[in-house]
Amino acid sequence: GRNSGPYRRMFEGARERAREVDCQVEEFDLAAPGMTGGRMRNILRARGIHGVIVGPLPGAAVTLDFDFSDFAAVGLGMSLVRPLIERVANDHFQSAALAVRQCLALGYRRIGFAIGRDTSSRLE
Repeated sequence: GRNSGPYRRMFEGARERAREVDCQVEEFDLAAPGMTGGRMRNILRARGIHGVIVGPLPGAAVTLDFDFSDFAAVGLGMSLVRPLIERVANDHFQSAALAVRQCLALGYRRIGFAIGRDTSSRLE
C-alpha cells in the first residue's frame, strides 16, 4: 500500500524533485465523500495543475473513472489497470536477485526466502 517503504520513498522523491524545480506536490483524495472523476478533473484544471501522480491503490486490478488526457500522468505501482498511464513500480524479482547476490557476497550459502501469501498471489 501507499504507506509501504518503496511507495513512501517514491512520494518523498517526488516532493523533493518538485522542490528542486520550484514546484510542489499536493495530495487530493479521489475517494473523498462526494468526489467523482469529473469533479476532481475540474478541480485540478481550475487550480492550474498539469501533472498527476496516482498513488498505489488498494486491490490488484483497479479501474478509475478519470480522464487523464489533459494531464501528464504517472502511476505508482501496478494496481491501476485502466485508464492506461505510465507507471513506476518496484521490480520484485530484481530486488530478490539483488538480495541473494548480496548474501552470496557476504559468504552466506544457505539463503531462505519468505513472502506473504497475499503478495505471492498478487505477484503470481
